[in-house]
Amino acid sequence: METKCQLRNSMFPGWPPMLNFLPPGETYEKTIPLDWLVWTLPSASSPLIYESIQRIGCSVKKNDYRQWEDKEGILWDHLLVSENSNPVNFYNFHHSVQINKFPGAYVLCRKDKLWQNYARMREKHGSKLFNFIPKTYNLPEDLKYLRAAMKLNERIFILKPVTGSCGYGIRLIKNIQTFDMEYPHFSEEYEDVPKLKNTKKKHVVVQAYVSNPFLINNLKFDIRLYVLVTNMDPLKERIDIEKVLLS
Repeated sequence: METKCQLRNSMFPGWPPMLNFLPPGETYEKTIPLDWLVWTLPSASSPLIYESIQRIGCSVKKNDYRQWEDKEGILWDHLLVSENSNPVNFYNFHHSVQINKFPGAYVLCRKDKLWQNYARMREKHGSKLFNFIPKTYNLPEDLKYLRAAMKLNERIFILKPVTGSCGYGIRLIKNIQTFDMEYPHFSEEYEDVPKLKNTKKKHVVVQAYVSNPFLINNLKFDIRLYVLVTNMDPLKERIDIEKVLLS
């Protein structure tokens, strides 16, 4: 078989050929019909996985969460818990079912939800304990407050997508004029916020930029602390203080 065919020989004698996925930018030299091969994916799967399967020529079928309500055992390959799985009633599943994360835990990964929960905890327990995140504005909801702060304080602000990682989509904003020029969809009146809410791409967070952070050897760093949560209500967790990583 050709190296850049959709199939490649198995390294194990007597086993059928395997699918040969190519990296982005490469194309298959020869193709054969594979649309008969149906790949069933959870609806919350990564777009990269969809693209790879479709590029190789297979058909993609999305899972219906309801079809798994009578199953038992491990389901994390078929039932990915995400924002899209909110309509699922997990109480209907068998007690032996194992899924990939606690339902609703996505609020820990979204920057806008993180700030909402942080602000709620600061109001409840006081700013003495909750003073480690800079003032954050969730747009478009906090648009008028951000504009007022930017006009009042001549300092740098940092804009981030509510999801994502590795620095993608992050921008520094120096003044209100630059903000209005680079993000004209946020220059609308605050009364038009419901219209802005209809587009997910419009949701970002803006924070006051920390210009003098604590450094180690003149470098910024993360502190990675591993916490094992075994129960949500009541909350039960274990913190591994022996494995704190700096990166």
